[in-house]
Amino acid sequence: MGIVIFITVISGEKDMSKKKVTQEELSKIISEFGNEVAQVFQIMGADIVRLQTMVYNHLEEEGKMERIVCAECQGELLRPNIKGVEKSDDCPSCGKDVFGNKQSTFENWDAGLTNEEE
Repeated sequence: MGIVIFITVISGEKDMSKKKVTQEELSKIISEFGNEVAQVFQIMGADIVRLQTMVYNHLEEEGKMERIVCAECQGELLRPNIKGVEKSDDCPSCGKDVFGNKQSTFENWDAGLTNEEE
């Protein structure tokens, strides 16, 4: 007992008929659909990169972009300097402090350090 899938075929004729789809045809349809979805995501990704570039360039022209070089991995970071936007000192590439000069509270606590000892 298998699964039977019917697809309505619409052609130039006014007659709409149901056609039984074979496993090979179904595989081909699914593969083509997957390719089309991948192409749509690729186009959307390219558009997002373009928009991001435009926003970052505009912020840099306005003096609202901060360029930071991570002390740990030497990666260059672009951080918007806009009111209401959270500024994180964690590097998105290596996860360390971009300035390389502070430990998190948990690391201090684990090491037994107090604020006076730092």
